[in-house]
Amino acid sequence: MRAVVTGGAGFIGAALVDRLLAEGDAVEVVDDLSTGSLGRLAAARASGGDFRFHQLDVAAPELAALLARRRPEVVFH
Repeated sequence: MRAVVTGGAGFIGAALVDRLLAEGDAVEVVDDLSTGSLGRLAAARASGGDFRFHQLDVAAPELAALLARRRPEVVFH
């Protein structure tokens, strides 16, 4: 499955990212790091799974382009 997780560098989002990667899913994380932390994504970054991080605010127009380009099957917001 191709998934986008907004707020993926937060406490709950990072746990979800780890679970999705463990299940073999492709995960794109969108987080502006205003309250999240890249440290929470250390396991995801080291997993070797299909993982990408985008430092981006969910209100930014670039999010629409990202979703169009990546075509996720599900968005966790």
